Amino acid sequence: MRKWYSAFLLFALATQLYAQETCTEKLVNANDLYDQGQFTEAMNLANGCTTSDKPADQWQAYRILSLSYLALNQMQEARESAINLLNIYPGYKSNSFNDPVEFTKLLSTITVIPKFSIGLGLTGSPFSAAIPRVSKSYVLGNYEKNYSVKNAFQFGFPFSYYLNPNIAINASLLASVNNFGIDYTPDNWKVSVTEQMTYLNLPLRLHYFLKPTSRLRYFLSAGAYAGYLLYDKNTFKAEDTYNREKREKYELTRLNILERRNRINYGATVGIGLDYKIFSNARINLQYNYYRSFRQINKPETRYDNIDQMYVYYYVDDDITVHNAVVSIGYSYFPSYRVFSKSK
Repeated sequence: MRKWYSAFLLFALATQLYAQETCTEKLVNANDLYDQGQFTEAMNLANGCTTSDKPADQWQAYRILSLSYLALNQMQEARESAINLLNIYPGYKSNSFNDPVEFTKLLSTITVIPKFSIGLGLTGSPFSAAIPRVSKSYVLGNYEKNYSVKNAFQFGFPFSYYLNPNIAINASLLASVNNFGIDYTPDNWKVSVTEQMTYLNLPLRLHYFLKPTSRLRYFLSAGAYAGYLLYDKNTFKAEDTYNREKREKYELTRLNILERRNRINYGATVGIGLDYKIFSNARINLQYNYYRSFRQINKPETRYDNIDQMYVYYYVDDDITVHNAVVSIGYSYFPSYRVFSKSK
């Protein structure tokens, strides 16, 4: 009787010790069993660690399962385990010293893509320009206005969500400063006008990536944008060109003209670009975007509201639409990845 009781205690103690065995220890033993060709026994140990609270235990368990299923020629189960591995550890790379060729080939058939990215974009002089387009000009005399393109500045935060390896939805929050100039010569005066507009823009685009899994990727983009005018100012400079000995000069700076401007702007945008992987979860990018506005910036009903501008500077607003050409450099961070499945 005592022998049976002692045997029972030994069995209970062994069971308790096994139950207390950590997943790290189980996975070491499972690897040893796999190396010995005991695939079913290796899978039995690894299965208990797929629900571990440690991601490192989980992906290693799925690796042993996938290797064992491959050895047993159970290809579907091997693939499902490999997918689970990559969902937990998207950056896993097979090792020729530790992984068989079949496992390396299996991993190469599974596409891993980013879930989303967040970034930072910046552009400035001379890589960005506001391009004024006049649909109808208004003058207070016998002269013509000459418009000039000036540099612009843009700073913002892009966000992308990837639908598949080739296509991502990109939304950005951009602060944009646009400048353009106007020169004209009424009678014996030379007048220069500059305008500076500060917008908060929200572009929404689709990005299409060529060779999406390569280190250097190229992409095309197209979409629409909406903007809100935060601030707008004019600077006027006038100089008398008739009296050479004593030329009169007038200057009016930082004149707030928001009441004469449409606060909402909208249009379409297209672009091209490239990005380069510098780390496993970070890329730098260079892109060109063209913004085509569908709304003029001025309010026609306020054209003659400012008497001083009319009689001192001979100026009234034209009907103007402002487009943008922007070359920007940026940085994107990819916090997480997922396995892309065509069946989803």
